Amino acid sequence: MKKYLLCVAITLSAGRQLFSQAVGIGTSTPHASAILELNSSTSGFLLPSMATFDRNAIASPAFGLLVYDFNTKSIWMYSTGGWTELVTESNNVWTKNAGDIYKSVGNVGIGLSTPTDRLHVHVSLSSSNFLRLTNSGTGLTATDGLALGANGVHASLMNKENGLLVIGTANDSALYLTNAGGNPRFGIGWSTPETPLDVKLTGGISGNTARFNAANSFPMYAGIFENDIYRGYWGSYAGNAEDVDFGTGGGNATGKLHLTIQAVPKLTINAIGNVGIGSMNPVSNAKLHVAGDSLNTAYFTSTHNQAFNSAILKTEALLGVTDLNATGIEIAQNGTQGRGRGLFVRSGYVGAEIYSLDAAFATQNYGVIVNASNDADAWGLYGTAGGTGVLSTKIGVFGSASGGGTNWAFYGLGNAFLSGGTWQTSDEKFKTNILPISNASSRLLQLIPRQYEFDTNQYAYLNLPSGSQQGFLASNMQEVFPEMVKKVKVYKERPAPDKTNESIEFNAVNYTALIPVLTQAINEHTAEIIQLKKIVEEYKALLLEQKKIIEQLKAPK
Repeated sequence: MKKYLLCVAITLSAGRQLFSQAVGIGTSTPHASAILELNSSTSGFLLPSMATFDRNAIASPAFGLLVYDFNTKSIWMYSTGGWTELVTESNNVWTKNAGDIYKSVGNVGIGLSTPTDRLHVHVSLSSSNFLRLTNSGTGLTATDGLALGANGVHASLMNKENGLLVIGTANDSALYLTNAGGNPRFGIGWSTPETPLDVKLTGGISGNTARFNAANSFPMYAGIFENDIYRGYWGSYAGNAEDVDFGTGGGNATGKLHLTIQAVPKLTINAIGNVGIGSMNPVSNAKLHVAGDSLNTAYFTSTHNQAFNSAILKTEALLGVTDLNATGIEIAQNGTQGRGRGLFVRSGYVGAEIYSLDAAFATQNYGVIVNASNDADAWGLYGTAGGTGVLSTKIGVFGSASGGGTNWAFYGLGNAFLSGGTWQTSDEKFKTNILPISNASSRLLQLIPRQYEFDTNQYAYLNLPSGSQQGFLASNMQEVFPEMVKKVKVYKERPAPDKTNESIEFNAVNYTALIPVLTQAINEHTAEIIQLKKIVEEYKALLLEQKKIIEQLKAPK
């Protein structure tokens, strides 16, 4: 067979030299530009097939020599650089699938040979629109389709049509940008934005419509400008880091801050910090100016040019008065119930100062008794303190109690709520006999936590909380921490000097005092854990050493 092929090759070569014309196999009209043309509908051209070892063993291969290496399953050609692999099952760049082609690995570069991304387009022109997407609906003109480009350090994504630029995720639109009518508008969750920024929550989502977050310690705020003139801001700028501001800016010396209802100012803070309710121009000598109709009007002011101890309104309880209904001052509303002003006080120092002096027949004394009863919200006592003196102390409600067997600066029946924290005196300069807390863990083990419900029927006057509660029994706490239990006396109703009211005594527990004990117990357990970890590490080291000895004993000698 090899001899036959050799004869055919010699014959073809001789025919080429003798006749100087193309040779055809399977065709009688070979192309004139080809030395050999093969034509068949049932067979193909088969290169010599060999192993890699045999290919590399070919002596002095000619440039352009082709063979098929069945070890690499690829075609190889010999050139000036040696053998070069032409086509393999893995290095074929593009793969065809029906009418599509795709590339599974590597990057594709257009305009450069070293692409850094899966598709990298590079041009040296100054035009910023060199990648464009169009369809049959948009056409092929310069003002059609979606253009993506870059010019220097600038990048652009532009809808060349007179329509929206839509961005979304999860196959759903989310962001909408339009410049219809020459008025740029950006919609988030809203395809027809009507303002420069129009945000709409959709899909049953609730919560923050927008969030502004400064990821550093610098102040964060959004400025408000009018015709490029700075008016004010909202954000976190003045005061502490946790404060939130809304108002005029530092360069706006005359502007006011309005809170409006239906675009009508209802509360105004002027440039010097005075507050007007119902007035856009609060008076200059009042920090709070309340103006209303004939039903609700309030005006508060103070002056400093009065003699010391002078009083705009002063009442005293006269000694010797025994009438239980005697009143130092009585304020009654005029007109229909629910209208009028119960009390108006104007003073430069103390708005109201009330004393209750002990009388021979009185068992209880009250400086102020306040009662609020209504079907709507009611406040028995409402106290606020404000002003601009940054070095002064502001106290909304102040209470002091001393001189009795039991003293309570604040005494209430029912729950207590504070929007801020509670603070207790803890400076060491007020303390003596400072000792460490000992046996905290063992003492806490003697406490028996209980779940219970208060008897709100028998003791309704105490306003006890309803429902399931967790805590300790005072008797158990008395045995373990007697210093955390105090005897309390409560009257079933407000005491009156003309009768003796029934009272009840019981033990109350200071739960806050448990915090230092719990902290000490944690410290004790932490110390034990650290010691146990140290012992465990020592045992680990010992086991590792024993393991090494065992391995040495097992090793062949």
